[in-house]
Amino acid sequence: MDYDREADLLYISFRRPQQATDTTVTDEGLLFRYHGKELVGITVLEASTRAQGLPDLPEESRTSAARKRVRSGKKKA
Repeated sequence: MDYDREADLLYISFRRPQQATDTTVTDEGLLFRYHGKELVGITVLEASTRAQGLPDLPEESRTSAARKRVRSGKKKA
C-alpha cells in the first residue's frame, strides 16, 4: 500500500510492477485496475475522508516519482 498525501490517494497493489490494461471506476470513488481479467490493484480517491489513521501509512509521492521518471527519460507503464 502507498498513500499519496498530496493527492489524497491510496494505492493498493497486488502485483509489482503494476501493468493494468483496464480500469473500472465506481460511484464510490474506487478504481479497480485489471491486467486482463486479473485484479492487480485498487486506487481509493479522497482516501482521507474514507478511513481513520491514514497518516500512519507508508507515504510515497507518486507525482514526484513520476516527474523523476519523466526527467530521466524513463516512463513507467
